[in-house]
Amino acid sequence: MLTNPGWDKRLRVATRPLFELHQVSGKGAMEYACHLIAELSEEAFPLLYISDIGRKKAELVANLKLTLSKAQIQVCSGELVFRINTELLQAIREMQQADKSGWKKLQGFIVNSCHGRFPKKFPKKSGQKNSLLIALWFMIIARQ
Repeated sequence: MLTNPGWDKRLRVATRPLFELHQVSGKGAMEYACHLIAELSEEAFPLLYISDIGRKKAELVANLKLTLSKAQIQVCSGELVFRINTELLQAIREMQQADKSGWKKLQGFIVNSCHGRFPKKFPKKSGQKNSLLIALWFMIIARQ
């Protein structure tokens, strides 16, 4: 279980704990959680990732969804549930490191698509770096 610091004080002490508890918070919490989940074996699933315990207990319980594999992480809170596609996340990280100009293009695409502006054609250029950008482009389009 991943949780905010201090929340563990609300749990009763068990002689045989039912789960492993990790306390994470701040900007790096999501990154840490994704890294931790990526290193798990398939036997560790299903698991429950609660990003924020919050004050709305009924809403949190209603939003609980199990993560069934490391391919797609379900992030739960009292406000919402969202999915992280780890394959897409890894591809974006690789592109960010490999192709700085392509990363800027991808950022522009994401901002424009959030505003409902989708270009008809992707700019065509040859090369290894742009092939990664084009692959990411189509991965994002396919998930809409």
